[in-house]
Amino acid sequence: RSARVKAVDDEQRASEIEVREVVTVDVTEVAPAEDDAAPQLPWIALLALLGVFVSNQWSRALVYYVNNFDPPAGMDPAEAARRFANIDLGYGEQQYALLASFGFTAVFAAASLVAGRLADKQ
Repeated sequence: RSARVKAVDDEQRASEIEVREVVTVDVTEVAPAEDDAAPQLPWIALLALLGVFVSNQWSRALVYYVNNFDPPAGMDPAEAARRFANIDLGYGEQQYALLASFGFTAVFAAASLVAGRLADKQ
């Protein structure tokens, strides 16, 4: 049996198409398209960059939490040295200011350039 169906072609003109047979396809048996994984790739990249950003901020802020220039009174000096980096390493507030600002930024920038160069070689 045939049925006549009206369709619109690319130039928006009406034309007639004669349908001679109908094909039924069970969609549960069709293999998934290969492009199904492609939309996930931007999300994976975004999560990886978010992880790198969080790690960077954590590393950057860590130096602020391991220093205390006014340890609690009565604290054992060995315990204070174990808990606070400035007491253990013996640096003062000026050295800490350099370490927490320009020193970290310079080391981080130099390490980023080296890591970028290594990544480009591979």
